[in-house]
Amino acid sequence: MYRCLLALCLSCSLQAQTLEVGAFSVAPWIIATGNDKVSGALVDFYNQDVAPRAGVTLRWHGAVTVSRLVEDLRLGKLQFSPILTRTPERLQQLRFGNTLVARFEPCLAVLPASPLKQLNRPEDLAGFTIGWTVGGKNPDFLDNPGINMDRTGVPEWELANLGKLRLGRIDAAYFSNPLTPLFFRPIASVQYRLVKIPVPPIALYPVYPPDTDPALVARMDKAIAKALSEGRLERHLSNYLPPE
Repeated sequence: MYRCLLALCLSCSLQAQTLEVGAFSVAPWIIATGNDKVSGALVDFYNQDVAPRAGVTLRWHGAVTVSRLVEDLRLGKLQFSPILTRTPERLQQLRFGNTLVARFEPCLAVLPASPLKQLNRPEDLAGFTIGWTVGGKNPDFLDNPGINMDRTGVPEWELANLGKLRLGRIDAAYFSNPLTPLFFRPIASVQYRLVKIPVPPIALYPVYPPDTDPALVARMDKAIAKALSEGRLERHLSNYLPPE
C-alpha cells in the first residue's frame, strides 16, 4: 500500500511540473501566430507526444528572436526551448539535451532570374545581400567579408525576408532548411528557387537554463527519443506543408 501511494504521489508531482517554453520562429516547425502565441509541428509534437511521457506541462510563450531566446533561457525566465543549435558560447551559458531533434540543410531562396545557380565557395556570394535574422547562427560558409548579411529583428523574419526578396531589397533570403520557404510559398506572393549551401547539416537539440535538474533533462531526452523513433514529428510536419 505504501509503495502504491508513493508511486501515485510521484506521478502527480511530475504531472504538476510546468515548464515555461520559448522558441524562435522557423515554420513549419514553430509558427508565430500573433497575440504571443505559437503553433507548428514542434508545438504539436511536444504537447501531444513528449510532455505526457515526460510528466510535464508546457506553457508556450510567443516567438522571439534567437538572441532574446538565449538570454531568457540564460536568466531562467524560460525553462525550455524545443530546438537550438549548439555553439561553444551557448554551451557555456545553457544546458542542452542529448537527443538530436532535427537536422537542417541550409539554403538560399533567390528570384528565378537571379544569376546564382550553384554555390561552390563563399566567394560565389561576393557582393550579395542576404536576409537572415538577428542572433541567428549562420554557417561558416556565409562568414565572408564580401557578403552583406541583412539581419531582420522581427520574430516573423521568414515572411519579412521573402517580402524583401520580392521587392529586390535583398539578393537572397537565407533559410536553415528548405521546409520553411516551402511553407510560406502560398502566402509570400513571390516566386523563388532554392540554392543549396554546401555545408554539413545543422544539428538542433532541446535546451534549458544552465541550472536545470539533470533528471528533468534525462526524462525529456527519453520522451523525445521515443516519440522521434515512432515517426511522430514527421507526421506533424506533414500537416503544415502545402500539397506538392
